Parts: sequence; C-alpha cells; structure tokens
Amino acid sequence: MLVLKSLAILAGTSLASAANLTVSIPSSPPLLPNPASLAPSTHAVLIGPPGVQYEAPIRRDNTFTFPDLAEASYLLTVHSRDYFFPPLRVDVTKAADGTQQETVQAWQTFRGNEWSNKGPFYGAGTGGLRIQIQPSSQKNFYQDRGGFNIIDFVKSPMILMALLLFTRLCTATMAPIKVGLLGYGFSTKVFHLPYILPNPDFEVYAFLQRSEAPKDKSKAEPGEHCTVDYPNAKHYRTIEDFCADPEIQLVSVCTKVGVHVEHAEKALLAGKHVVVEKPFTTTSAECDHLIEVAKKSGKILTVFQNRRYDSDFLTLKKLFAEKAFGEVTEFQNHYDCDNPPWMRSTDMGWSPGNGMLFGLGTHSIDQTLLLFGKPKSVTGFLRSLKLRGSETDDTFTVILQYDGEQKDLVCTVKTTVISPLPMERMLKYMVRGTAGAFVKTGEDPQVDHHMAGMKADDPKFGAEPESYYGYLSTTKDSALGESKRILESERGCYMDYYRDVAKAIRGGVEVVVKPEQSRMGIRVIELARESAQKGVTLPYSEN
Repeated sequence: MLVLKSLAILAGTSLASAANLTVSIPSSPPLLPNPASLAPSTHAVLIGPPGVQYEAPIRRDNTFTFPDLAEASYLLTVHSRDYFFPPLRVDVTKAADGTQQETVQAWQTFRGNEWSNKGPFYGAGTGGLRIQIQPSSQKNFYQDRGGFNIIDFVKSPMILMALLLFTRLCTATMAPIKVGLLGYGFSTKVFHLPYILPNPDFEVYAFLQRSEAPKDKSKAEPGEHCTVDYPNAKHYRTIEDFCADPEIQLVSVCTKVGVHVEHAEKALLAGKHVVVEKPFTTTSAECDHLIEVAKKSGKILTVFQNRRYDSDFLTLKKLFAEKAFGEVTEFQNHYDCDNPPWMRSTDMGWSPGNGMLFGLGTHSIDQTLLLFGKPKSVTGFLRSLKLRGSETDDTFTVILQYDGEQKDLVCTVKTTVISPLPMERMLKYMVRGTAGAFVKTGEDPQVDHHMAGMKADDPKFGAEPESYYGYLSTTKDSALGESKRILESERGCYMDYYRDVAKAIRGGVEVVVKPEQSRMGIRVIELARESAQKGVTLPYSEN
C-alpha cells in the first residue's frame, strides 16, 4: 500500500536547496475544453517528508506554482470540485553533474500501490520543471438508485409548486444589474464596456450621449453613436431624463472630470449606485461633498481605479502579502510613456483636472497609498517637456515621506513623456527592503489586448509577455526564504473590478475601491501642485 512516510527516503536532512515546479492544466476536450471554467476553489497540494507540505491555489493562467522546493520526494494531488486528476510523484534531487542546481522529475503514481511503483513519466528539468496534468474523469454527483425515479419525484404537485416558486425567487434575486453609462467616448468604449459586457451580473441598459442619433444608421460608422452599436439600449440626451429612468441601477460616470460631481450627485440622488471615472474630482472638497451625498442616499459610490487590477500591481501586492521584502525602505512607482500619441499638440492652458498628475498620477498615487497609507509629507515637481512653457504638466515627480514605523521609507511616484526606451526596458516598480528587492519593467497589456481584438474573458487576456516579468531577490530573512529569480507576473483583470462592484451591490461585502481612498489621492495631488508652485515640502493635511 501507499505509505507516506516512505516519501522521506529521498528527503535527506537539508531544506536549504530549492527548485521550482509549475503545473498547468491545458485544454483537454471533450472532458475539459476550457480550464478557465474550473472552480476558484481548485488547488494543488504537495506532501513531502513529515511536516513538509505546500499548497498552491489555481492562478488565472490555470497553473499552480511551487517555488523553492527542498530536496525531497513529494506526492502531488490536484483537488477540484468537478474533476478527478491523477496523483503524481515528484522527486527533487541533486543534479547528477554535481552542480548546485537540483533535478526535478515527475511520474504518475497510483493510489493503493507501493511508492516505488511509478507510472508514466511526466518530465524532468534542472532547477525547475513545468508539466501539464489533465483530468482523468468528471465527478458525477447524481447517480440512479434502484427503486427511485426522478420523473415520478417531480410529478408531485407540491414538489412542482416548490420548484416553480424557487425558480421565480432566484430569477428575481439574481436578475442582471441594469447599467447606464454617462458618455460615449474613449473611456466608455475602451475601459468600461469591454469589462461589463462579458459579465452576466450586468446588462448594458442605457447611455447618455448628447448628440442626436443618426437618421440613417446604415451609413454611420461603428463607434460613432451608441444607438448604432447598441440598438437595444436606451438613449438619453440629457442627464435629467437619464436619471429619471427608474430601471437604471448602476451609473458609470465616464464624462469629463469637470462634470463628475454634477453627474455623480444627480445619479446618487436619483437612487442609483455610482462608479466615477478617475480622477474622482478636481478637489478634495468636491470628494467630501460626494461622499456625504452617497452616505445620505444609502447607495454605493466608488471610483474606477482600474490600475489596481493591473498585472504588475497584482504581482506586487502578492509579494507584499507574502512579506517578501521585510521592512521596505524605498519604493519607486513609474508610469512613463514616450511621446504618447494621445497627448495634445497645442497648449490649451491649464484647468482643474488637466495634466499628467491628475491623469496618470491618479493611478500610481492610488497604488502607492494602497500599499503604504497616508504619508507624513508631500514634495512635488511639475514640468512640461513637450509643450515648453505650458502650465499643464506632462511630467512630474512626487516624493512621499512617512513617519512612525515607516520613518525610513521614501516613496517616489513619477511620470515622464520623454523616455525613448522599449517597453520591456521601461522601469515600472523598484522595491528595496531589508530582506528583499524587486525590479519590474513593462506595462499591463490589457489595453493593448483589447485594441488587438482580444476579448476580456479570453484566458490569455491580461497575461504579460515574459520580457515584462520582474526580478525578485530575497535573503534568508524574507518570509519567502533566500532566492534570486525572474518572477512570472499575475494576470491582469479589469473584469474583476466590475465583479467586485456587483458583489457590493448584491450585498454581503464592502466595495473594494472606497471613495475615501480616492479622496486621499486627490489630496496628495493638491499638495504636490502646491509644493511645486512654492518650492517647498508640505506636511500632509486633510484640508
């Protein structure tokens, strides 16, 4: 029989050496044509010598990752709600050539047999191994029993009435949330609709677009008007008529920042939940006003801080959650773009909400505050490098300093429009800590994937190319142990933003992006602008 204690045969006594194992679940029709349909609870477990066990949840790219495996022999099992997977034997041994790297080998094994009874060979690698494992069968929860007939069971009038009532109750409870979108410009079409449409929790119900619908829609270009692209949706031309529609439950405010407050307030007062595009507002006082209106209305108010769902930031958050760095002493957050084509070529003058600090800084400042919280002081430097002499910044540096337990922490948030480097060489994040460091380049690919025609629910959507992966170096004092390696990025997923909004609307969970957090970001922007104008460092203050 299978005796787990025999796993220790190859274990030795040293846990200092390390190797990596990645297990992927491929498409395997007809049994499992789409591995992305696996339940979120799916996970894999590696059981080694007594007291040694690793567990890995399924990732968005349908893989399980086991880093830093000690030299030993392991039993790998994949636990799935709906499918059976064969167990594997995984051996991590010293390489035959006597080098410091380990050899990782895998075989199928058999429950109930001797541990030495190996099945089909899955592969071998030096320093690491990537293998695929397919389900062997589907779990059948419903089986026929002698003497029981499901047809006779449901013929009962009481059973039929109960099923009908239950179906009506579920239909009423789980009906899609009807979404109305204010505006039909770039933001609506690129950053909102692609992530709302695939979500069964939502129905695109209405648009506010001031321009009149084309009289001959057959001659209209796609993207020109909401009535051309979404003929079944309602079309309103005034905010008053839009908000008067009682069917609209959630409003996404995708209009210009100067009217965010007006439109969000009217929607909240009309009893709608509200998502506001970034930047939230142009002043912290306006943020306070909207937050108060939302509290009185009892409706959800949140801000579209979608860059929290970027591939690179999700990777960074995971490392912080795993306590990879020890005490962080320096953090750099870059959002650079070399000569972006969407920049204006003429100086329109500065107005509240304009400039890169409000544009891209809203994202990178939000990420930084989410990691480290409220700063002690703010120092800002604003420049205009493309339109020399303009009052509208296109390049900025914001330095945040902290106190208390984070008194040795300095955060630098930067954007420049002059950076003649390929994307894979552009710095995104730099983290330095007492137990680890991380360097990340590149950019989340979701917008590029959308522009290339990929659908947001495609399993490859949001997955970075390997050239964008970061480099992680940790010491023995890190919670991850000593390691130096290229780190695969998490998969970016803007769909998760709206999934989280749906959960909050349906009840039971708090909204993920709280308006108070976005308000703090706007306040940092205010202080950074004042600091740049005065040439001084300013203490953080709420007003």
